[in-house]
Formats: sequence, C-alpha cells, structure tokens
Amino acid sequence: MQIKKKRHCSKIILLPFLIVFLSEGSTLQLKSLTTFLLLCCLAVFNTTAKAEVTITEITPIQFPDALLNPSKTARLRVTWKGQLRNVRNTQVLGDVYNEAEFLVTSDTNNLITVDMTSVGDVPGVILKTFQFRYKNETYTKFPVTGLANPGVDGEIVQVGMRIQYTKNTSTGGITPSYDITITEEEPIVVP
Repeated sequence: MQIKKKRHCSKIILLPFLIVFLSEGSTLQLKSLTTFLLLCCLAVFNTTAKAEVTITEITPIQFPDALLNPSKTARLRVTWKGQLRNVRNTQVLGDVYNEAEFLVTSDTNNLITVDMTSVGDVPGVILKTFQFRYKNETYTKFPVTGLANPGVDGEIVQVGMRIQYTKNTSTGGITPSYDITITEEEPIVVP
C-alpha cells in the first residue's frame, strides 16, 4: 500500500532582472537577453518538486479464526501489540493472529496528518476502534494532526483494531479492508 502526495514548488519570477538589463542593453543584446530570459522563465514554470510520503506494508493484520453466534453481534480486537482482547459472542478457534506493521517514510521534514477508516467492503463486518502506534505513542482518535515527520529512514508503525460481526454475517473466509491516509502538512510561512 502506498500513498503519495505531490507538491509543486513555488514559481520564480525574473521580472526585476529583466527591467535592469533592458534599461542598459543594446537592441541585439536586448533580443538575445529577452530570448534567454523567456527560456529560463519557461523552464522554471515547468519545473515541479515532488514530496512523497510512502507507506509500505510489512505485515498485514490477521484476525483469528472464530465461530460466531448467528443470533448475536460478535466482536474481538487485535491490539497494536498483537494481543487478542475483548472477545464477545464468539468462540476463537485458533491462536494465529497478529497486528499490522508498516514502514512510513518521507522525503521532507513537514509535520504529518494520519487518518484511518474502514472501507466497509464486507457486508455485516465493521472495522473500528483503530490503534495507530507511532514513535512510542498510541493514537485512537482520527484524524491526528501535527505528528513528527518519519524522515527518509522511516518509522515502523503498528496497527490494531476491533472487528465486529453483525447478526447473520455470512460464513467463510473474509478480508475486510481499511485505509490509512498520511498527508504532509504545508509548512506555515510567516511573512
């Protein structure tokens, strides 16, 4: 899973230099200088800089196999530590489960914002109560703004969440999806 953000660089205007040179140059120099500056302006206006935040999945979250009570809503949680908690109205059949892990990197030093949401792509199944463990802090309310940038070397992030099954959820293997959105905040420029 990768999320990238493009940012365009500020445009540089060469007009003050153009006025200085135009007032001192001859006609031939003026045409050459005007052509040169026009080409420079076009090159500057077409240049863009990219800033990227990259999320690379190391380990996907895995919920344990479970036997659900068809007449009741069931739920369980896999924490960011990979622990099973809050099992309600279900019988866990196995002991294979784990938290999700991601590597988050950035090529700037801007603060970041993190948001987590359930996609809702499996009828009767809801992912909620997300946990996002980043730089020794656990976040549970989203979006989270003003987080320190992970830098080019990156930070390992652990993710946990609760899965809830409504009554009469279909049987079989399911793979519900969720989104992690990380954006770089624009730096505040003081005039």
